[in-house]
Amino acid sequence: MKIVGFFIVFVLPGSLGFSQSGTGSVIPTAESGTIHSIIWGLLGIAVVTLLVLGMRKFLLSKNRALAQESLRYREKNDELVQANERLNTIYGELQKAYQDFGELLERFESIVEVLSKVGNNELDEKSFFGLFLGAALKIIPIANYGTVSLIMDHEWRFIAVEGYDGERLMVLRLPEENIRHIYEVTVVDALYDRYERDIDESVRDPLKEAVKPFKQSLLTPFIVDGKFYGTMALDIARENEATFTDGMKKVMTAFSKIASAFLAFKRQSVSQGKFQKNIILSLVRALEYYDRYTRGHSERVARIASLLAEAAGLDRESIRKIYWASLVHDVGKIYVPQLILNKAGKLTEEEFEEIRKHPGKSYEIIKETEGMDEIAQMVRHHHERWDGTGYPDRFIAEEIPISSRIITIADAYDAMTSERPYRKSIRKASVIEEFRRTSGTQFDPRLTNLFIGIISRTDFQE
Repeated sequence: MKIVGFFIVFVLPGSLGFSQSGTGSVIPTAESGTIHSIIWGLLGIAVVTLLVLGMRKFLLSKNRALAQESLRYREKNDELVQANERLNTIYGELQKAYQDFGELLERFESIVEVLSKVGNNELDEKSFFGLFLGAALKIIPIANYGTVSLIMDHEWRFIAVEGYDGERLMVLRLPEENIRHIYEVTVVDALYDRYERDIDESVRDPLKEAVKPFKQSLLTPFIVDGKFYGTMALDIARENEATFTDGMKKVMTAFSKIASAFLAFKRQSVSQGKFQKNIILSLVRALEYYDRYTRGHSERVARIASLLAEAAGLDRESIRKIYWASLVHDVGKIYVPQLILNKAGKLTEEEFEEIRKHPGKSYEIIKETEGMDEIAQMVRHHHERWDGTGYPDRFIAEEIPISSRIITIADAYDAMTSERPYRKSIRKASVIEEFRRTSGTQFDPRLTNLFIGIISRTDFQE
């Protein structure tokens, strides 16, 4: 800009044809017109050039600034892309974790369901081990097939099957000596290929037809008090590349304890049931010897009460208990003098008062036997009445256990339809009429209606 100023002050006046007088005045010359036009043209070009150069410099400066800003934006964009990729990775990991958690929760629920069935008396071994095998296949998902086999009567029987032909397997009976007893969780390779060598010829072909080729098995034994009862086998298909791990063996070692607990409970229940049955039958036989009129009565009451309990919708375990309670409902009569029990004529009030003691005495006898408290309660209340005028506790309506209400009806029916020294048996039509008359006073009205329906189409007499 300094050059431009010099050009304008010193060069431009002379170039335009001006001269200075002695006094310093500027005097125009003759060529001033033409030169004036040229100079002004050049001046315009110079100014434009300077403006262009200035603008170029300005634009270059801005361009560098924009380039730097663009670089910063690219860097920021790269950071955002990387952050987005990290977020996508985290999201994928979260999705996988959520899926794994869902699968883990499903496996846990399967285990809880199996655990909840261990103490269930109503669940048979086939039903329990069906649940058990299904849960095991969820816990070890690489397994393609599975079976549960138990030793019964010295035979090897399949009771739960997944992935194979269950109908065929469950009718097979393998000799016990064909199966090796194991006492810890074991991984066995090529078990399928050993059938030709290890399995009895009579069942070998049906067995191979019922299963599919498998390359590896995870065998879990069921041990109770050191005794081998059976095995669960989880099998990997021959075309599957997966294999069982040591971690899976540890998991199944822990899981197998549930099955062993179930088997122990079942066997204890069977033993306890046999023990209780023997006690009950001994009491019944003693009573029949003592009171000749009750011979066969207890068994008939037990059979009738069971039918009524089933019609009332009670579960199998409740029906079983009602059956046993019916068998012993009169054992307390042992405390009643035989002269009163076997008296042919009408009882006096004092004698009837002795008879009324037998439900309480039955209760006292039965409750002393471990595990029979509930049966003792059923027996105690089998002479209560719906209207509250019964004995021994004068319970009313639904205060009386439903099992006792059922036994009351069965007991009354057999008493009415049996021969007595002081009267003949009552005809069915009269019995039905009597039940209708006393429904809602002596007997539960709902159960009475059910029972009338049963006896209308059934003959209980032997």
